[in-house]
Amino acid sequence: LICLGKTNASESFPPPASLPVQNTHLLKTIHMSETAFFYGAIGAGSALVLANAGAAFATLRTAAGILKHDTVIGNPVGEDGFAQTTKSFKQPPSDMKCMVGVVMAGVLGIYGIILAVIIQAQLSSPTYGLAEGYKHLAAGLTVGGSCLVSGVAMGMIGFHVKQAKSFVTWLLTMIFAESLGLYGLIVALLLCNQVGANPVSL
Repeated sequence: LICLGKTNASESFPPPASLPVQNTHLLKTIHMSETAFFYGAIGAGSALVLANAGAAFATLRTAAGILKHDTVIGNPVGEDGFAQTTKSFKQPPSDMKCMVGVVMAGVLGIYGIILAVIIQAQLSSPTYGLAEGYKHLAAGLTVGGSCLVSGVAMGMIGFHVKQAKSFVTWLLTMIFAESLGLYGLIVALLLCNQVGANPVSL
């Protein structure tokens, strides 16, 4: 009876059929593709958003330094106790020269949009995998973070454009501050060029 009961139980409740191997592989492939696209999209978005944030801060601070009117450069009183003439004052650079800093700040946003467009074009590749997604995420964070810190430095320097003793020195300092974002863009482009070189088999 015991043996018969076991036989009936096994016949009444057959073991569930496992999914075919091909279907399991297909589901895994779809899941990993969506994850790779997610990382790539985050890389493109972070590159654009962080670069624009740095550009906006640099533009805001530089424009505030140009538009403020409470700056007096030079010593209004001479050694003899009498007021100096206006000709002896050191004239600040013109507003058109100061606008160079605003234009340089806007270049940081261009770095971000260049990389975002490159990543978006590579997302449509049929062989796009997790390796490509990781590289695009790293590239986006690299150029975005570099442009952000570059924008902060440019904003702090650009705010004191009217107090600069030499316009050439101020301009060179702004150029070196902006080069930080350019360094990040170069490394990000190198990462994007390696996409597809060593694809990961799913």
